[in-house]
Order: sequence, then C-alpha cells, then structure tokens
Amino acid sequence: MASETQSRTQEVAWARLMSAAQQGDAVCYEQLLRGITPFIRSLSRRYCRNPQLTEDVVQDVLLTVHRAANNESGALRAVEAIEPLLAALPERQRLALEAIKIRGLSLAQAASESGQSVGALKVNVHRAVKALRTLVSTVDKAGEE
Repeated sequence: MASETQSRTQEVAWARLMSAAQQGDAVCYEQLLRGITPFIRSLSRRYCRNPQLTEDVVQDVLLTVHRAANNESGALRAVEAIEPLLAALPERQRLALEAIKIRGLSLAQAASESGQSVGALKVNVHRAVKALRTLVSTVDKAGEE
C-alpha cells in the first residue's frame, strides 16, 4: 500500500513537471528527465538482459518523452535543456537524429530532405544515440557525485 502511494505521488510529481515543461520551463524539463531516467533504466533492465539494448530502450523512451512534451503545446522551449548534448554531436549525426527521432520524419523523408542515403541515416542515428548514451551516462555519474 505504501509503495502504491509512493508510486502515485511520483507519477503526480512527474505529471506536474511535464506540464510545466510544456509551458516552456526548462528547469522543470531537466528535473523531469533526471527523475525519470533512472526509473526508465531500472524498468528496462528488468525486461532486457542485454545492457546495450537496455540503453537503446532508455534513449528511445527519452526521445519519445521529448516529442510528447514538444508536440503537446507546440510552445516547448525546454528543448534548450538538451541542445548542448545535441550540439556536441557531429553535424550529420545531429541532423539525422533530429529529423528521425525528434521531428518524426520517415527514413525516406529524412533522406530526401538531408541528401543522405537511408543506410547513412540509419548509421548516423545509431551513432548519435550511442554518443548521447555516453553523454547522458557522464551526466548521470556527475549527478551522483
């Protein structure tokens, strides 16, 4: 019972953070990501035996959260919280990731828009996710200290 109450309290807190993030509050968006990332990682580890797959799941869920936050209000300025991470990526990786994972374009649409082949886009998205995983891991470790 206490666990259910605690879980419900956490859900309400995350919902409030998401709502504030949708209104453009970058600090709440960052708090939301810091709060849900360990939860998502823990949940993913329960179902995925492969650590690489676990991290891929975490990144996909975080990108989905970002898209949901961005699409809900259309006014999300909280993307500023992840811009430094995206800016650290090589340009072709960043553009591929933004087109496919953030803007939700199909591979064909992204290929047409970027001039990259579908195969190159897949490789660049994979490399970008891997690089972001490393960056997020570094941020997680710094936050634990």
